[in-house]
Amino acid sequence: MINGLRYITDDLLLLRRMGIKEYNLRMQAAVLKQADKQELMAQAMIFKRIAESTKKVGDTYVYTATNPTDIFDKSQIERSIFGADRRETLQWHRLINVAQRNLEWQEKHEEA
Repeated sequence: MINGLRYITDDLLLLRRMGIKEYNLRMQAAVLKQADKQELMAQAMIFKRIAESTKKVGDTYVYTATNPTDIFDKSQIERSIFGADRRETLQWHRLINVAQRNLEWQEKHEEA
């Protein structure tokens, strides 16, 4: 009961009405949420290490990561999910829609 109040909800009535299966399922979800938080913390530490890493060039030290994409490249993930042409296709559809609305507006105002 204490763990249910701690990890699931602070509503005692809701907790008492829960069945065993629902309680176990919610507890498993709470454990997975905690694991996700720990994973994010580990990733943040790795990103920090990458961002602070340096290499010696001549007599000075320079950062190895000079752009945010050297640490984390969101566009690469988007390309792997949507495909390389997805972004261009969406931009063309937006431009076509703008052009169509512009033509409709011009026709509407020419009639008036």
